[in-house]
Amino acid sequence: MRVIGITGGIGTGKSFILRQIGELGFPTYSADQRAKQLMEQDPVLRQGIQNLLGSEAYTETGELRRAYIAERIFKNTELREKLNQLIHPRTIADFVEWIQARKVEGHIAVFKEAALTLEAGGTRGLDALILVYAPLKVRIERLCKRDGLSEIQILQRMRAQWTEWKKMAYADFVIINDGYQPLRPQLIHFFNRWDIPLPSTFA
Repeated sequence: MRVIGITGGIGTGKSFILRQIGELGFPTYSADQRAKQLMEQDPVLRQGIQNLLGSEAYTETGELRRAYIAERIFKNTELREKLNQLIHPRTIADFVEWIQARKVEGHIAVFKEAALTLEAGGTRGLDALILVYAPLKVRIERLCKRDGLSEIQILQRMRAQWTEWKKMAYADFVIINDGYQPLRPQLIHFFNRWDIPLPSTFA
């Protein structure tokens, strides 16, 4: 079974690419989304986050205050690293369990999307890494529309991640998701290159 990673900076549209692949019938795992679920559902992780960021990290009903957490960690590198040290081991263990279940099911390939694959050293066990790229202007426009962030806030968060050019040096394949380049031919190229059969209706 092939394990393919998908990464990219905020606003590049990596989650959109993951959904496109999922619609083709391949199992997909969103590390970022799963981490948020674990941060709410795992009691040990919840307690660690509250110890680090205070009870304000959660609402009275137990939901994450994502805006509050983002505001705290993107201004403080040390705090961000400590939070990642709490979350990453738990997410990795969860992914390993997920992988084992997919192997039993007999899938040809699975896809894992994570924003910090490279920054967190998460390439171990991957057969290939796809980088989703979009120009800075496009990313800023998307994030302003999606999250209501200011350009200053967006650039601050981007600085917490590796640059796209640095990520490209480690990627096996780059998908350009700028709203102009067609995605279908790029996906077909990737699947053909890694000998992963596509549904006849797509290929």
